[in-house]
Amino acid sequence: MTKRLTPCWSQRRPPVEFMDGLSYATIVEFAEPLARRRGSAFFVRQLMKLYFTEKQVPEMSTLGESQRRVVRHGAFDLFCQEHPPARWRVRLGNGIAVGIACMVAFTISHQFLFRLLIAVVTVSVIQLFIQSFLTERLRPYFRRYIETHPDEVARAA
Repeated sequence: MTKRLTPCWSQRRPPVEFMDGLSYATIVEFAEPLARRRGSAFFVRQLMKLYFTEKQVPEMSTLGESQRRVVRHGAFDLFCQEHPPARWRVRLGNGIAVGIACMVAFTISHQFLFRLLIAVVTVSVIQLFIQSFLTERLRPYFRRYIETHPDEVARAA
């Protein structure tokens, strides 16, 4: 015969105390920065967002096509002023993408049109990741450019 025990929700548990007198909250305060540094499962970084169009970027969702183009170029110039090697890194990434696409295309097929199709698809996929990474890095610069150059953004409308 089994008895059913009803839980009493009004009962409070006493706080957990460890041998040194540290509470659980204190130990978590000490352990949290270490867990973040070590890559704990509790502190996993958010995955990179893929932006298929510039309209998906929250800072530029309300702008028109020509305004987005002006903001992107201006923000990239601001970014390159603070990080001078960035322009060459982007060019290097684009060159590597084309090189990988050519290598993949020439190893898979012998027909010219099929090679071209494979190269275009490979470059498009690699460029999606490169541009999404760059867009994520440029988001603060989008905000700054829109705040500091409202007349240029309005003129592009």
